[in-house]
Amino acid sequence: MKKLLLLFFIPLSISVFAQQPPMTIISSWDFDNVGAARKFIETYQVPELDRLVDEGKILNWGYMQHYMADEYNIIYWYELSG
Repeated sequence: MKKLLLLFFIPLSISVFAQQPPMTIISSWDFDNVGAARKFIETYQVPELDRLVDEGKILNWGYMQHYMADEYNIIYWYELSG
């Protein structure tokens, strides 16, 4: 049985590593001052991350805002080549 499992997993692992789809990294931050957070993002992070996309160092990026009760969250995602 062990030989059968090894024969199944070796070709599967080789095909997974051969394709290497883009990697997505997600991070979430909780902010108290909504205005300051948005100003910081638009002033500093947007131009820098757009520059990294233009240079080909990252494939894409974005951020989302989430309001719930008294929380204000910003969720970032970055897409990197495998």
